[in-house]
Amino acid sequence: MSLRLRIFISMILLVFTATLLVLGSTYYQYRTESDQYNSYRQERKESQLKRQINYIVNKYNLSENYDVWEDYQSDFEEITRIHSVEYSIFKIDGTPLFYSYLPLDVISNNYSLDSDFSRMLVSNEEGKFTNNPLRVLNWLKELNSEVSTILLVKDFHKFYDDPTINRTIKE
Repeated sequence: MSLRLRIFISMILLVFTATLLVLGSTYYQYRTESDQYNSYRQERKESQLKRQINYIVNKYNLSENYDVWEDYQSDFEEITRIHSVEYSIFKIDGTPLFYSYLPLDVISNNYSLDSDFSRMLVSNEEGKFTNNPLRVLNWLKELNSEVSTILLVKDFHKFYDDPTINRTIKE
């Protein structure tokens, strides 16, 4: 094999390897940016949804006036149409005030939040929500495994340094 042929083959392999590396790094960067963009988009959509719900609740003084929520059902349905998102709003005791999507299996199970879950969320008589992550974790641990549950806990990473929280998560 001549020197010229060996150099030619080496150059072809070098170009091929460089192409693979560029493709790999481009794919990784695209996936990372895509995930970050989608996460940002969801956070922005959630904040807009909260802002509009709060606006309606404050405008019509609905926060303590649960009897008139049905009169403003169309306003909440409009938010559903604008944002193309399904959501539910519950009282602290777990009974629904508004729901935009209700499949048959939910209707048959008397759509409401689990009473234990509702009590766990509220930390005092004033109706403020808990900021005790250990309480949430203990509730999850005691939960019946036959019941499907999705719980979104935001900013939970702030508590990872606490050894009690860390141990409970590992259990």
